[in-house]
Amino acid sequence: MSLVCALKAFPSLAFGVLAGLSANAAFAAPAEYRFDALSATVERGVGVTVQIQAVNIRTGQPVPDVEFHDPRVDRSPDGIPGATFLAFFVPGLDYGTYKFRTDFPTAGQWALTFQARIAGEPSPIFASVIFKIVDPARRPSLPGSQGPSGARAEPGAVTSTLPR
Repeated sequence: MSLVCALKAFPSLAFGVLAGLSANAAFAAPAEYRFDALSATVERGVGVTVQIQAVNIRTGQPVPDVEFHDPRVDRSPDGIPGATFLAFFVPGLDYGTYKFRTDFPTAGQWALTFQARIAGEPSPIFASVIFKIVDPARRPSLPGSQGPSGARAEPGAVTSTLPR
């Protein structure tokens, strides 16, 4: 007798099998862990490093030895499909803290999404961490630094880019 015939003949068996499958699928307990950004605001750029921390919610302690698979950043928080870039795990020595390097070409809300395998958990956890990407701050030029024409400006001198 095939499994399909057995499930049709014994509906209670089908319910038990489905209940068992759903119990095993929920056993990964993703609600027991959270992933937090150490700095939620980051300047845009190429090769930007972001840091996250894995935390066990019940104990409040950092979670060590997490394996990350398929890390990516995308614009899903802003509802912009198609803006997806790979993120690369950067090894570090900080306990429970994990670094990723990626590109953020534009300002806005970006999500770092990944699949995390935590030691002792039977199934991976799918998670995302939201970052606010901002334009780099403009740095004022210092007295004595090069002006727009490449010539050194004297302290207190007025420089102009207009032709004379």
